[in-house]
Amino acid sequence: MMSSTVNLSPEVSWAQRANEIYLTIHLSDTSDQKFDLTPKSLAFSSLSDKKNYSFKFNFYGEIDVDESVFNKSPRAITIVLKKKEKDAAWWPKLLEGAKPHFLKVDFTRWKDEDEEVEPENPEGMGGMPGMPGMGGMGGMPGMPGMGGMDFQKMMGGGAGMPDMAQMMAQMGMDKGMEKDMSNLDAPDSDDEEEAAAPTAEAI
Repeated sequence: MMSSTVNLSPEVSWAQRANEIYLTIHLSDTSDQKFDLTPKSLAFSSLSDKKNYSFKFNFYGEIDVDESVFNKSPRAITIVLKKKEKDAAWWPKLLEGAKPHFLKVDFTRWKDEDEEVEPENPEGMGGMPGMPGMGGMGGMPGMPGMGGMDFQKMMGGGAGMPDMAQMMAQMGMDKGMEKDMSNLDAPDSDDEEEAAAPTAEAI
């Protein structure tokens, strides 16, 4: 059976990057594809489901033909067009003249110009993941800045720390405390009277 001689327009979607243009031709099970790519245009034709499809695009800017690639899959044909001027401004549109009705924006790949520029970290703000500015403060997990702290020394068990007796002597507290302690050991006068008086059970 002969294929139809009527040329149809396939659905085409496009997206842009700083140095590339992405085209997707939404045709499945294609055969007899023909591509004619020049720096300023692309002519395409193919058979799909025994129907003829074709279009021609005249690009807004220039393409590097040698660096551009085509890829065919069972459901679509994808084309990556390399811009000739690598540092050129983003194209305001894909084509010269009016946009054809079958050309759509590929929102799954689309990025605006400002989205490709990664935000710069302010100086001196590098450090912990998720908490910039905390660099160089390694230590206990979850508590940056505690590295190298010896808790045994903090509790009085470290070498070079004065013991309690030495500290008290330096503060003039040892003699006063010895006097207070001797008073605690001496029996109270009321206790002596109670000890001398016989209890009722003894009588």
